[in-house]
Amino acid sequence: MKNLYLYLIAFFFFFTTNLNANDNQKVLILHSYNQTYKWTDDINKGIKEVFNTNSSFIDFYVEYMDTKRFVSDEYYDLLKRTYDRKYEKIKFDLIISSDNNAFNFIKKHNNTLFKKTPVVFMGVNYLKPKDIEGFSNFTGINEQANIIKNYQLIKKLHPNIKNIYTIIDDTTTGNIVKKEALEIIKNYSDKSINFEIITKVSFEELKYKVQNLPENSAILLSVYFRTKNNMALEYYEVSEMIEKYSKAPLYGLWDFNLENGIIGGYLTSGYHQGKTAAKMGKQILEGTKISDIPVLYISPNKYIFDNNKLEAFNIESVNLPVDSVIINKKINFFQAYKKEIITLIVVFIFMFIFIILLLINIQKRKTAEAKTKKQLKFQQDLIDSVQAPIYYKNKKGIYTGCNKAFEELLDLRKDQIIGKSVYDMTSKEIADIYYKKDQELFDSGSYQKYEGIFKGRDNSRKNMIFYKNVYYDENNNIDGIIGVMFDITQLKEVSKKLNELNKNLEDEVERRTIELKVTNEELADSNEELQTTIFNLEETQKQLVISEKMASLGGLVAGVAHEINTPVGIGITGITHFIELNKKVNKLYKNEEMTEEEFEHFLDNSLEIATSINTNLIRTAQLVKSFKQISVDQTSEEKREFYVKEYIDETLLSMINVIRKKDVNIQINCDENIKINSFPGAFSQIITNLIFNSFIHGFGDNKNGDITITATLEDNKLKVIYKDTGKGIQEENINKIFDPFFTTNRNNGGTGLGLNIIYNIVTSTLKGSITCKSKVNEGVEFTIITHV
Repeated sequence: MKNLYLYLIAFFFFFTTNLNANDNQKVLILHSYNQTYKWTDDINKGIKEVFNTNSSFIDFYVEYMDTKRFVSDEYYDLLKRTYDRKYEKIKFDLIISSDNNAFNFIKKHNNTLFKKTPVVFMGVNYLKPKDIEGFSNFTGINEQANIIKNYQLIKKLHPNIKNIYTIIDDTTTGNIVKKEALEIIKNYSDKSINFEIITKVSFEELKYKVQNLPENSAILLSVYFRTKNNMALEYYEVSEMIEKYSKAPLYGLWDFNLENGIIGGYLTSGYHQGKTAAKMGKQILEGTKISDIPVLYISPNKYIFDNNKLEAFNIESVNLPVDSVIINKKINFFQAYKKEIITLIVVFIFMFIFIILLLINIQKRKTAEAKTKKQLKFQQDLIDSVQAPIYYKNKKGIYTGCNKAFEELLDLRKDQIIGKSVYDMTSKEIADIYYKKDQELFDSGSYQKYEGIFKGRDNSRKNMIFYKNVYYDENNNIDGIIGVMFDITQLKEVSKKLNELNKNLEDEVERRTIELKVTNEELADSNEELQTTIFNLEETQKQLVISEKMASLGGLVAGVAHEINTPVGIGITGITHFIELNKKVNKLYKNEEMTEEEFEHFLDNSLEIATSINTNLIRTAQLVKSFKQISVDQTSEEKREFYVKEYIDETLLSMINVIRKKDVNIQINCDENIKINSFPGAFSQIITNLIFNSFIHGFGDNKNGDITITATLEDNKLKVIYKDTGKGIQEENINKIFDPFFTTNRNNGGTGLGLNIIYNIVTSTLKGSITCKSKVNEGVEFTIITHV
C-alpha cells in the first residue's frame, strides 16, 4: 500500500511538469518539507517578497520533498527518478533549496540530475565549510539554533530555575541539535541547573513526561516532528500539547512555534532565511558569479516573544533583552486604530485647508466683485462725462446701458431706456433702418459708420453720424453692439454756408491764378539765370581743383628738377674731366712718352670718375622713375596693385626738395608686405596734400617738427593715421576744414581746397571715411579708413 502511494505521488509529479518551454529564466525551489509546514510557508513568503512570482520573465518550479513524513531510501530514489523524468528537457538557471534534506539531496545528484546548476541553500543546520567543499556552484545561509543563548535567557527570566528539559526528535536536524546541546550542557558553567534531553519517546510518553515535571522547571522545545514509532507530527502539535498539560514555561528555537504555546526565545526565522536566499539568487540571475557571493555562516536569529505568554508567567518586558520583538502586544485605542485616526486627521487637515482656501476664494471673489462694481461705476462715470450719446444693447436689440447724453437726446430716464428696443424710441420707419444696420453689423462683425436722421419725441430732426461696433463675450462670441452718435446738424449748416463762400471765392481764385501765372513766368526766367550761375560755379570749382592738383604737380616737377640738377651736373663735370684725361693719355701714347706709372694713374682716375658718374646717374634715374610714377598716378584714375610702404617712400622721394627746406622728421610705420588693389594716384595726392598742409598751416615759419604716418590692414580695411606736431586747429574750425574754399591762410595764398580734395578723394574715389582730431599747440591727427 505504501509503495502504491509513492507511485501515485510520482505519477502526479510527472503530469504536473511545466511543458511550455520558453526563453524565460527557470528557477527550481526545492523544499525539504511539505507546503502546510509553517516554516516552509514562511520561507515561501520571504522568497515571494523578493521575486515577483507572477513575473513573465521567470518560470518558477516548486517541489516539496515532504521528508518529515517520508524518509526511506526507496522514497529518495523515487524522488530522484521523478525529477529526472519531469525535468529532463528543462535546464534550470537557479536552484533554491530549503533545509538539510533538500541540501543533501542536491549535493548527491549535483553532477547528474541537477547538472551543476547554481544552488542557493538555506535552513542548513550547523553548516561547516567542509560541508560544501568541492561544490563550487553552491552558496547560501547557515541555520543555527543558538541553544546556549536560550539557556541563558531562561535563567535570566526565571532566576529560581532548577531544571531545564530540552525536547529533540530523532530526525537529521534533531540529531545535529542534540549533539550541540550535549556539548553545551557538558561545558555549562552554572552547575546548579539540571539539564535533561527528552528524545526518542512516543507522543503519549512525552505528554506524561511534561505533565509530571518538578517545580522550578522549564522546557526548551527544539524540533519534534517524528516520534520514536515514526509517527509524523505537525509543527504546532507538540507545543500546543505541552502548553495544555504542563505548567512549566515553554521556550523554543524556531519562530513557527510562536502563538502555539511557547513564550518565545532566541529564534531562527524561516521568513528571513527565505528573503536572504532570494536576494542572493536574484544576484545570480542578474549576472553575478556565484563565487562572488559568500556563504553566510552567521544565522540571522532574533529575540521574539508572545506578550500573552509573558503576562501568563508574570514576565516584565523590561527584563527582556534589548531589541526584543514582542507580538500580540496589547495596544491602546490609538494604536489599534492608528491608521484610521491618522487618516481622519489628514482628512480633517485637508478639509480645514479646503475651508480656508474656500474662505480665501470667497474673500477674493468679494474683493473682485467690489473692484468690478468700482470699475463699472468708473466706466459709467467715464461715459457719462462724454458729451456724445453712447449706448449699448444685446443681440436682440434691447438696450442694456447708456450715458447721460443719450438720456438727454431721447429725453428719457435710464430706467425708461434699459430693456426697450429702438422701436420703443422712434417711428417704425426710422427704427427699421436702425434694425437693418444692426443686422448688417452682426453679420460682418466689423466696424460700422454711417449718417442718418434722428427724429426726437418733439418731432425735431437732427443730422447724426453713427459709429458702431460689436463686443464679445468670454467665449469670443458676439454679445451685442456699442454705439456712439455725433450731432452734425450745425456742421451741415456751416458746410452749406462754406459752399456759398466757395462760389464767391472761385472768381477770386481765377483772378489770382492769372496773376500767379505771370509771376511764375518771371520766376522761370530768374531760375534759368540761377541755373547758369550754379553751372559756372561748379565749372569754376572743378577748374580750381584741377589747378590745385596741377600746382601740386608743378611743385613736384620743380622739386624733382632741382634734385636732378645736382647729380646731372656732377655727371657732366666727371665726363668733361674724363675726356681731358683721355686726350692727355692719347697724346702721351702717340708720342711714346707714357710711363707705366702714368698709365696706372690714368686707370685709377678713370675708375673713380666712372663710379661717380654711375652713382649720380642711378640717383637721377630713381628720381625720374619716382616722378614718372607719381605724376602718372596723379593724372590718371586707374586702379592697380601696389605696396603701401614702398609707394609712400616714392611719394616722399618725389617731394624731397620740399621736405629738405623744413627740419621735419617724417616717420613711416607700415609693414612692407601690405599690398592693396586701389588708386595709387589718389593715395599719393592724399599724402602730398597732407604734408603740404602740415608745412603751410601746421609748422608755418617753424622749420622743425615731426610727422608720423601709420598704416595697418585688418579685415580688408586699410587704416592710415597721419599725425603732426604743429600748432593744431582751433576747436571752432574743426567742423569746417573739409568745406571747399575754407582757409585760415588766404592772405598767404591759401585756396581752401587742399583738405576738400582729400575729403572728396577718400569718400568718393576710395569709398572710405576721414576724421580729424586736434587741439591748439598739440598738433593734428587725421584718420583715414578705406575698403581694399
